[in-house]
Amino acid sequence: MTATVLAWVLDLLLVAIMVGGIVLGVKQGLFQLLFQRFHKLLALFLAILISKPFGKWLADAFLTRPLTDAIVGGATEGTAASPEVLLEEVPAFIVWVARLFRYDLNAVAEEAYATGTHMLHAAVYNLLQPITRFLAVLLCVIAFYFLMKWLLSLARGVINTVFKLPVIKQINAVLGGVTGLFFGAVSAWLLMQLVGWILTINGVSNAAAQIGFSLDHCFLADAFWQFDPIHFILSIQDYTTKPEV
Repeated sequence: MTATVLAWVLDLLLVAIMVGGIVLGVKQGLFQLLFQRFHKLLALFLAILISKPFGKWLADAFLTRPLTDAIVGGATEGTAASPEVLLEEVPAFIVWVARLFRYDLNAVAEEAYATGTHMLHAAVYNLLQPITRFLAVLLCVIAFYFLMKWLLSLARGVINTVFKLPVIKQINAVLGGVTGLFFGAVSAWLLMQLVGWILTINGVSNAAAQIGFSLDHCFLADAFWQFDPIHFILSIQDYTTKPEV
């Protein structure tokens, strides 16, 4: 295969990727295209958003204090001579778990010692609270994730019906085509970054040099290879700012 033919094949492949993105976008529509790609991510985002405050409330209201009472209930509550002595009275497995979470045990012991009364109870409570909050939030994220997926699946049917109405259907298709073109262009750019990296490998670069091929012979492929999205974004000018006179 000559260098010219290879260049044409590579450019046509990129054209096919972008045309395929347009066709897929028009066929599915903007809502369907985005929903199919990102509904799981949206469900996870909503689950995290809801779970953080709810999990903290759940842990503080129903987990931390009962666990603390169960752990300290059988222990003799007294006044420790120092924060270090107080820390020695905390059950070993609580200290072990706290070290896994990289707690500042001395700071926790000093804070509990400053209460003056029920020091052991305060120390265990302070050590357990972040752990129970973490576990409660984690369980809430899992539960709310499946709940959000179910709710979004219900909303999907309703919104799909709306997007099938006249005019809205055509607008949805056009916007889907534009979005599909964008996804196709991103896929083409990623492909060219891979191809460009492969061409830097010694064996491949020597084989390409033997037939006289380089990305300079391509039109689209070279453009995608040279395109730097970070530089492009950072170099965009603010045309809304009026020039000084």
